Amino acid sequence: MAPTSTWFRVGEEFPRRMEYITTELGEKPERKEFTMSKIKIVGDALVIESVLTLEGIKSLEKYNAKALSLRETDEDTGKKVESFRVATSDGKGSINRFGATFNSKSRDENGFATITMGIPDGVEDAKEWVADNFGGAIAKLNQVEAAAPEALAAVAEARAQVMESITVI
Repeated sequence: MAPTSTWFRVGEEFPRRMEYITTELGEKPERKEFTMSKIKIVGDALVIESVLTLEGIKSLEKYNAKALSLRETDEDTGKKVESFRVATSDGKGSINRFGATFNSKSRDENGFATITMGIPDGVEDAKEWVADNFGGAIAKLNQVEAAAPEALAAVAEARAQVMESITVI
């Protein structure tokens, strides 16, 4: 029996922008389609909506935090270092060149993770301002999001195996 939760259901369509096909639990999901995060500008507000749910990000933080980060080779040491991380917060959400912190979710049935930020007074072209200030971070966020569904599927499978091995007497 496939595990179910609010953040991922094996064999079901990944909400709105990502779809996976699985015939049995344990089969590696195949990505059919991927669309990047949505960026919305409404008045002086900027909303970045992930393709992941807030619950999905929290689950990866708990069970597979490495899936939420990008690593690059440090030029000086030759070692892999974390260059970008996706996380959740009870405080304010934000995004910059080091990472994205989601603090809320969309109000629809999907519950996609969101970041809401203000656009400063005096910005003439909000779209250009967002691209100039957050374009690199959004590109990195999209890289993390592209790999996250496979990590979520692995977490769901591992959790299901653990749940099967637990006996309540």
